[in-house]
Amino acid sequence: MLTPVFWITQDDDSLLIRIRAPHGNLGELDYDHGEYMFVFTCPPYFLRLHFKQMVEEYGSGNGKVEWNSDEGEFHIRVPKIHKFEHFTNLDMITELLNPSTATQPHGRALVEEIEEDSEEEDVEDSEGNEFLVDQEIPSAETPKSDTEIKKFGYGFGWTKIGIIERLRGEIGNLVDIQNPEDVEIQMRLEEMMKSDWEAFDEGRYLADTLEPEEELLSLISAPFSMSQFLEITEEDRMKLKDLRKTKISKIWATNEEIGISLLAILYGYLYDQRVNQWESNCESGWTVAKLSPSLSYFVKFGSVRECVISSIRRSICYPLYRNLCLSLRILKDLLQILSSAHPTT
Repeated sequence: MLTPVFWITQDDDSLLIRIRAPHGNLGELDYDHGEYMFVFTCPPYFLRLHFKQMVEEYGSGNGKVEWNSDEGEFHIRVPKIHKFEHFTNLDMITELLNPSTATQPHGRALVEEIEEDSEEEDVEDSEGNEFLVDQEIPSAETPKSDTEIKKFGYGFGWTKIGIIERLRGEIGNLVDIQNPEDVEIQMRLEEMMKSDWEAFDEGRYLADTLEPEEELLSLISAPFSMSQFLEITEEDRMKLKDLRKTKISKIWATNEEIGISLLAILYGYLYDQRVNQWESNCESGWTVAKLSPSLSYFVKFGSVRECVISSIRRSICYPLYRNLCLSLRILKDLLQILSSAHPTT
């Protein structure tokens, strides 16, 4: 987990904790506080703070949390037990994150037991310390120059840089390119092609092509329903309502380049939907990311043809079913959606 950058101020009644977590998963936000501790989790971020003075237990009704989407920050108000009490050492980052055991407040320090086995003491002392993992002091992010972003950027419009390097331990193999900060955008398509051909399993492909299973044949022949993709459901509206707004100051990519990259993502999504009979599952995120060159290698395509060829190639290299007829059927699904979409004005 990553330790986010944070700031703490105080007034007479409470502490105000600002936590910068721009890449946090809001759906998994959780925080708790009580006595001398504050704990915050919003994957991939984790923060645990230790105070010298006491704060109220979570659930007292006096706390408050706000999300600032423009800054990518949480503002959390934590009430003090004793009003007007001054909290000390709020600028001592190291002590707040990893206090020494000698100074850490603990009720057991007031009680001394005699004639206890050392092994039992070790077990007892470890109880309640499951959150006491080491935290690294967050370092300030160094702004990247426009030149660096233009050469090595990724994300929407290829406007981000430095994120994968920090999150590599959390995202695992979700992204295939290991060092996007060192591979120029123009070279990523070539790098991906080499990786794809190395991963291509001729035996697996021939088995799915020459001796396809009945289930695979039924998936290929299954009718495609447009309504489930073009109609906005109540659940969709709720997700759109909660979608946070992100401001991007500079985008050097053209609308065509961004649009083509979205086609690759849509192709991966349609593969997952058809193979899973139009329902997502726990593997859907991996499937979409793996099949989409836009997500797995941050490729910028020069044409729609490059995008289609790359998406089909990955569809016969990595997923469960590796059959060209299936890949072409998904391309047909994609064309149906594009031809039925409402034109923008």
